[in-house]
Amino acid sequence: MGCNYYLRLKKDYEPKDERFTGSNLQILKNGYVWNDCYYKTISELNKDYFLKLHIGKSSAGWHFLLCIYPELGIKNLDDWKKLFKDNLITDETGDIILPKDLIKNITERQKFIPEGKTLKDVENKELEDYNIFWNTCPTRIKCTNYDEYIRYNHAERGINGLWAHKTDDKTFRTNGTYDLTLDWNFS
Repeated sequence: MGCNYYLRLKKDYEPKDERFTGSNLQILKNGYVWNDCYYKTISELNKDYFLKLHIGKSSAGWHFLLCIYPELGIKNLDDWKKLFKDNLITDETGDIILPKDLIKNITERQKFIPEGKTLKDVENKELEDYNIFWNTCPTRIKCTNYDEYIRYNHAERGINGLWAHKTDDKTFRTNGTYDLTLDWNFS
């Protein structure tokens, strides 16, 4: 389970732009209809049209997965922070998120460790729960240690007891509690 975050970036686009292709834009003789709203001029339509960029995904126990768009000049968290100032951030349910709250979610992540427990206790509990779950499926392997468990789940040890995403040609590790990805078509 996780939560996706989006930036609603105002941009000026002409209706002939490919972003409108296949959409519900209707070009009328006396205006435009976009998302069931009437606009008298293209200028009015452009003021109300937002480009939605996937910022990334927050999943409990994992590094934040931060999307990058090099072709748009978004190559790291600092580039995102500049955009957060003047644009709207929402989560997947449409709730508005304050930039400071999202930045904290990205940069101050840690695995929840109950009072009186250690990270090792938490890892042992995860491994125990995992093996109980997979005991119902005889074709799956039963992990004997936590490192085997995270490898089987395509993860790596991260910072603050978090799982980190495997790095490849589209996913990159940072020095923080987030990873960067070019593969932003996930949910």
